[in-house]
Amino acid sequence: MLKLQVLSITNDYYYKLIDIDTKQVYTHILEFTSLKQPIKTGDVIIIHKELLNPQYPGYNSSYTFGSINSIYGKDVNSSNDTDVIGLKRDNKKAIALKRLYG
Repeated sequence: MLKLQVLSITNDYYYKLIDIDTKQVYTHILEFTSLKQPIKTGDVIIIHKELLNPQYPGYNSSYTFGSINSIYGKDVNSSNDTDVIGLKRDNKKAIALKRLYG
C-alpha cells in the first residue's frame, strides 16, 4: 500500500498526489462519494499500488470511491483488497472506502 499526500485538487476531480516515501508524483481523476467533508490538500490516501500501475488489468486514470457498504462496488472481505483505500485526515485514524463501479 502506498501513502499518497494530496498536493492539489483542480476542478474538484483532478488530483495531484505525491508518494510520501518515494516522492513520485501521480495525477489521477478521482471522485469521492459518501464523505461528510470533501478531500483537501494535505489529506493522505492509502492505496494499493496496482491501482496506479498502467500494466494492471483493472487500471484506470479515473476512479470513484465511496462507502465500504455501497452496493455499487464489489463485496470486499479484507482491507488489503485492491479496491479498498484508506483516507487519513488531520492525523486521525484512516477511514476505509472502496472503489465503486458505475
